[in-house]
Amino acid sequence: MNKIVGKKLKESRISQSLSIEEISEKTFIRKHFLIALEEGNFSSLPSAAQVRGYLRSYADYLGLDSDEILDSLKQKPEPPSPISLDENLETQEKTNILDKTKKMEEIFREIGGGIKKRRELLGLTLEEIEIHTHIQINYLQMVESGSFSSFPSPTQARGMLGNYANFLDMDKHAVMLRFADALQATLDVEIKSEKFEEIAKPSSEKRKITLPLWLRNILSADTFVFGILGIATIIFSIWGIGRVIDIQANTVIPPTAPALSKLLLPSETPEIIPTSSEPVVGNIAPINTVAPEDDETIDPTLQPFQGENIELNVIVRERTFLRVTVDGKIEFDGRVIPGSNLPYTANQKIELLTGNGAALQIFFNGTDLGPLGIPGEVVNVVYSRQGIILPTPTITPTLNPDLITPELTPTPTFTPTPNLGEN
Repeated sequence: MNKIVGKKLKESRISQSLSIEEISEKTFIRKHFLIALEEGNFSSLPSAAQVRGYLRSYADYLGLDSDEILDSLKQKPEPPSPISLDENLETQEKTNILDKTKKMEEIFREIGGGIKKRRELLGLTLEEIEIHTHIQINYLQMVESGSFSSFPSPTQARGMLGNYANFLDMDKHAVMLRFADALQATLDVEIKSEKFEEIAKPSSEKRKITLPLWLRNILSADTFVFGILGIATIIFSIWGIGRVIDIQANTVIPPTAPALSKLLLPSETPEIIPTSSEPVVGNIAPINTVAPEDDETIDPTLQPFQGENIELNVIVRERTFLRVTVDGKIEFDGRVIPGSNLPYTANQKIELLTGNGAALQIFFNGTDLGPLGIPGEVVNVVYSRQGIILPTPTITPTLNPDLITPELTPTPTFTPTPNLGEN
């Protein structure tokens, strides 16, 4: 069917006196593709879609019905009809085979008759020839009767015939040429018999299905193997991701306390040592609070605590140094970890010392006081029953170098030692 379509395209092009080059320029189809379409060699094109597209463009340019051409390609080709032999040809072949067979038998009988006449002419018996030639009598009889086809092989027949003719002093070369003619006739009979059987026997082999070249390249063994490996990798990746998500969803992380080594890290902030043993009581904020106006800063104030104990909660926002003294006893001295909640309870007072006031948020007796100070500010504050106490640091006196009078340092005097050796 492909060749019929190609022939139709080619005839239409020739009838319109068009060349392949002109059609290639007009349809933008390469020359070798146009030639392949006209020859019906559609398998040389990269894909079936290109075959249909090129056929449609080519047919439309030639003024042919492209739909009819494409529909004809979809029709299944008719199964090939079995090969039928002409009766006259069959009879002629059989006659030739019989003639060749008769000719071969006549040559064999002619050779055998000539050898028998030569033996009788010399007055020799078969027993005497057997003694001298060492050829068995039955083989000698087969040679004289022309039954060369009864020998085990043509080689044995030729060898015994040559020895027999040589012993009888016959022209061995002429005898062997005649025997070769008979063998050639035998070979012709066998060849023609085989051809006749092949022609007469209907072909039972199924037609092989040949895939297009582009499809054979896609369905190669390498593509199949790598495709399976790729699919297996994708499935394994999806399974692994799902497994990890399930494990993370079902895992409960237990709360852990901060490590002691982190709490005991030394701080670079210098420690403030108060000069007085007792803090100076600062201003105590009043009990009542006034609603702030716009653009005013709210200062949290506390009432004097009337309960039995003092409760203080320290919420850590940033890493910083902190020292907590409860009723004169140091409860904590080190660096704190962000996110920690440090509760303390005292009977008299709780003193806090930190190197970063903005890192700590204070809850005093359940009231949120906000951060202790601004970032980087050193804050020392005391929480007692009376309220919040800010200790006043003592200024360390410094000496004026101009008022210092230098003093002379005595120089040691050299004392001579008497020489005892002179006495």
